[in-house]
Amino acid sequence: MKNSSLKNDDSLIKAMQTGDERAFRLIYDKYLSFLYHLTFRSTRQVHLSEEIVQDVFVRLWNKRDTLSPQGSLKAYLWKSCRHRIFDYWKKEAKRLAVEQEASYHRPLTSVETENTILFTEYEGLVQEAVQRLPPRRKQIFQLCSLEGKTYEEAATQFGLTRSTVHDHMVKSIRSIKDHLHLSADISILWVIVCHLFRE
Repeated sequence: MKNSSLKNDDSLIKAMQTGDERAFRLIYDKYLSFLYHLTFRSTRQVHLSEEIVQDVFVRLWNKRDTLSPQGSLKAYLWKSCRHRIFDYWKKEAKRLAVEQEASYHRPLTSVETENTILFTEYEGLVQEAVQRLPPRRKQIFQLCSLEGKTYEEAATQFGLTRSTVHDHMVKSIRSIKDHLHLSADISILWVIVCHLFRE
């Protein structure tokens, strides 16, 4: 297959699924900078961001035969990165659990179980909070958080100013915070929200 026929993501995916490494390289080159930028914005760690993005591309290639992204490939890849970022924070929570166990002599397995429950509850609560946002605010939040669009890109798509998009995002995060009923036990989860959705 010639590169000239690889004009869009659908054709790139189909070619990659046949084992075309050139198609995979085009996808890699197309989205590497985008994914690294957003991942670094969430982690603020160069090595960790590079590791997460590389792992996402490795998984993409290894699972190419069964790949069937819902929506855009760009959103699919960013969602994969977000999952890896959550995995990192979960490991951080376990590390903190070890420190807590040492400080308060609590059984480690009990603390880890609590952390797992908290993360599960967190994901559900955030989804509930997003669904309660006003329609336009919900659209902007999903565009910037799930698809990884910049405020400028969202502003252009909706015919708004960047400051208006920023205002919608600030109010969305405030609504999510209120819905979470932030407490000391889930403070680390709120940190994740701030890291994932800040501009």
